[in-house]
Amino acid sequence: MPSIRRFGMLLAALLALAPALARACGLPLEARISYEQALLIVEGRRQQLIATVDLRDAAPDAGVVFPVPGLPEAVDQPAGGGELFPYLKQATRPLVRRERRFVWAPAPDRVGAPAGGVAVLGEQTLGGYTVARLAANDPGALQAWLTEHGYGLPPAAEPILAAYVAEGWGFVAVKLAASAPNGSLDPLRISYESDQIVYPMRLGALADQPIAVDLFVLAPYRVAAPPLATAYAGPVAQLDPVPPAGLAPLLGAAPYLTHVRGEALNPAAISGDLILSQAPSDEPYREEIIVYDEVAILGEGRGLFVALVCLTMITPLSLLIALAIRRRILRLSPPRE
Repeated sequence: MPSIRRFGMLLAALLALAPALARACGLPLEARISYEQALLIVEGRRQQLIATVDLRDAAPDAGVVFPVPGLPEAVDQPAGGGELFPYLKQATRPLVRRERRFVWAPAPDRVGAPAGGVAVLGEQTLGGYTVARLAANDPGALQAWLTEHGYGLPPAAEPILAAYVAEGWGFVAVKLAASAPNGSLDPLRISYESDQIVYPMRLGALADQPIAVDLFVLAPYRVAAPPLATAYAGPVAQLDPVPPAGLAPLLGAAPYLTHVRGEALNPAAISGDLILSQAPSDEPYREEIIVYDEVAILGEGRGLFVALVCLTMITPLSLLIALAIRRRILRLSPPRE
């Protein structure tokens, strides 16, 4: 019976491994982000970052800090957010091509702030979150505000947040509501303006394990995000299946969808944020993976195989022997008169 071994980078396998990887966008405080997905919507200078996280091992005062390259104007939960990422993963899934391959033996399967301070631009409660939008031009004041409000900032994060403050970034501080359990929280949408398309990654340098990035980008064009690989690119109008009615307004914000990702990125090699740019062309692309059906030559059907090999070898040999005998008989036989 053929044994099946999957080769290539299977998206499903990557998602199954996601809890073992660190994520790059948000900084977890008194908790661990086991999985995070993000959609970046680009409409000129106006951008929206939609992210969802799974928080594990969360203390009662656990939280997440999201840096964004502009003052966070609004935070909300987009309509249809619960089905957003499952749909995007389905619509950008790789093409699967099956091939048969013969092997000798079966292989095992693998599977803008006031001077010197912090400005609170707004506070609200959304589902399982308590959310504060912050602007700061003093990293010490930002650290003091986070500490005063129960965000346990690790010392290694201080110089990174200070650099963000110096560059005029804003922050969204998110804390679990007292009644919220560990687990997946509904997607949050952060709106802001920026001259660049940036996905925050500098905080990933604090991770103690490889970084995984899984980012969807809606823009007027296909984007490139080196060193991340492109898994999918194509017009929104050609997505298959068609977006559910509840997601149509959200996915209609821009005409082109790009899915980029990277896995097992070395935290020590992360020195900046991910800068995205327009790709050289808008040519559609979908990742293709090959699934091999491996047929073991010496597996369970080896008896039939050996018999066929023997038959194949013996038949020509028998024919040669018969021809040799016939020639010898003709030589020994007296000529006919």
